[in-house]
Amino acid sequence: MNIEATLEDLEAQGYFATQTSLQTNDRTGVCGLVRVNFADSSPTKYLARPILGANFIGGFTTNQPSSNWLAINLNQVSHIDNLDSQTLLETPATLLQVITEHFIEITLELGLAQKRLSGKVMSQLGNCVNFLREDRVSCWIPESNISYVAVEKLSNRLKL
Repeated sequence: MNIEATLEDLEAQGYFATQTSLQTNDRTGVCGLVRVNFADSSPTKYLARPILGANFIGGFTTNQPSSNWLAINLNQVSHIDNLDSQTLLETPATLLQVITEHFIEITLELGLAQKRLSGKVMSQLGNCVNFLREDRVSCWIPESNISYVAVEKLSNRLKL
């Protein structure tokens, strides 16, 4: 599956999905909602229009005040419940590929083990991203240290 086409589809579907109440997508046979449970004490997340990547699960948040596109590193997840028993969209792309192919110089939030950083991914070297924080400090972050990536208002920020 082409990650670019998948993200375009998610952008269009996700905008409308987050504008309505939690609903399944029985007509298309594509999963509309998953519940993500974490290995630690993090609160459960509900993701609309989910996509399962090589090492992440992504989708539009539904149990929060704003509708962010959220990609969660699978090493943080204990269990994923498919709430409408439809087919889950899958891609062979990794979290690092999604970040570097679609979110370079896009304002986003990275969740690390003990903190959250806001800023922009500027480049990639190996399995690390060069992240420019809001305070203009640059740092290198390995993909394995990224717990999640949150992009607010994906439809306004996605460069395709």
